[in-house]
Amino acid sequence: MLSAAVRGIPRRLEFVREVCAGSVGRDGANAYRVTTTLTREQHEALERLARDTGVKVAWLVRRGVVLILEQGNQGHVREAGRQP
Repeated sequence: MLSAAVRGIPRRLEFVREVCAGSVGRDGANAYRVTTTLTREQHEALERLARDTGVKVAWLVRRGVVLILEQGNQGHVREAGRQP
């Protein structure tokens, strides 16, 4: 079962598209490459969400980072996997 955070992403996609428009250029200017490891469930959920919304997984990850950073500025970020 997907977490509430993952299930809520589609409702926020339009907002995030507006916030992040043009944040990483196609030429890679002003960009850093980051490597991470996801659980099988997380990867499958991202693949489904990307397919269902017509965007790339990388796009979803970049937008997720923006949301986390915005929440961090408001003091709402908690350690991954931990309940509030």
